[in-house]
Amino acid sequence: MGAGARVHRRVRTWPWRGCGLERTDPADYSTVFGVDPAALAPPMSRITSSIRIRREPAAVFDFFTAPANAPRWHPASVSVAGAVDHQAKLGETFSEDLVGADGVRGRAKWQVVANEAPYLWRIELRSASIPMEAAVALRFRPEQGATAVERDVRYRYRSRWFRLLDALLLRRRNQRDGDQGLRQAKRLLEAGLTTAGGA
Repeated sequence: MGAGARVHRRVRTWPWRGCGLERTDPADYSTVFGVDPAALAPPMSRITSSIRIRREPAAVFDFFTAPANAPRWHPASVSVAGAVDHQAKLGETFSEDLVGADGVRGRAKWQVVANEAPYLWRIELRSASIPMEAAVALRFRPEQGATAVERDVRYRYRSRWFRLLDALLLRRRNQRDGDQGLRQAKRLLEAGLTTAGGA
């Protein structure tokens, strides 16, 4: 029994004692094991939607990049706050109240990380009621008197439960909301709406 206890103690303490791993941050494991921690993260979910709108690129770009318009066209957007009544510039932030595909209400804070008018606008999530990562890119391309719009959303829940729910249900609902939102934006823009202030 005594010998067995000594063996147990040796197994319990090896190999951590004296090798420095007890003080190693997980982000530094690549230097110890040769593994990039980012490679171990679950993949991002991706939702893409596209549509052709019979308006010039500048007007379409201005519409989508004024956060105040979001509740007008996207089903999940309830309201926005901050400096939202203009084209959001690089580095600007705004808050958005949302109803997710799961029916849960929450608040998100976004920051503009790219603004290449009138071709590209990209925002990244800085904080949210549900712990997650997210980025939304909007791309605009002139196309024979119209504008082709592509919306590319990438996100990852930190909770395993939400990742499972996303795979089973939420991703399809997010896709539906994205497609429906672009159709609504098309109706508004082709009816003459240009900015958050109206036609």
